[in-house]
Amino acid sequence: MTQLINSIPLKHLTVALHNDFHNKVSEAIADFGAEALHIAQQAAAYAELIDRENSIVKRQTAYVSTIKLKVTDRTRDNGVGVVMQLINTHKTSIIPAKRKAAHGLAAITANYKGIARHHRRTLTREIDSLLAVLDTETARTHLATLAMTDEVEALRTANAQFETAMNEKVQEVVERAPQTSLNTLELRAAVDQAYAAIVRVINAYAVVQSSPQVEEFIAQVNALISLTRQIAEN
Repeated sequence: MTQLINSIPLKHLTVALHNDFHNKVSEAIADFGAEALHIAQQAAAYAELIDRENSIVKRQTAYVSTIKLKVTDRTRDNGVGVVMQLINTHKTSIIPAKRKAAHGLAAITANYKGIARHHRRTLTREIDSLLAVLDTETARTHLATLAMTDEVEALRTANAQFETAMNEKVQEVVERAPQTSLNTLELRAAVDQAYAAIVRVINAYAVVQSSPQVEEFIAQVNALISLTRQIAEN
């Protein structure tokens, strides 16, 4: 009995499973050779549509840069907190020189209390301003007295790292922007139609002019269909 490619309810697959199925079919076509399967024209159109669907799937995944942005933002929030807390703690130091230095720093940083709770969009500039205040000769002397120079430099680094992460996020958004015009449902339907055209041709050849390549391809696709069905049902 002639083996044909089985049916599969493509409309009911998740975006990821739908995309994975078609990519694997496309890979199988490449392995066997579109010419050998008599679908050279159909395979080219199918592959192009799958590439577009891949862009849709990529668009729907989380931004890679978001994690880095969150980590660097948390780091600099902690950095601001440490600097302000150390200043406040040393205000009651039993060492006169440290107590004096702390009060001096407290006076020039009073306007920056609580900035770690501000929105990340404004916090970068506020930290830059705080660092500028702490870069004066008097402030640097006070920081050295309190052994806080390393903490301030760590805050400077953390703020710069956040800015780098923010720029990477902006770039990622820009790169994905063209993908937002793609219609997921319409594209899925187009991919499915292209696949259906391939199935019709291969099934026809399986009946009237089969070959080892066609038969092996059908067996491989049917195995993939069976696996995909199992995943979809679980």
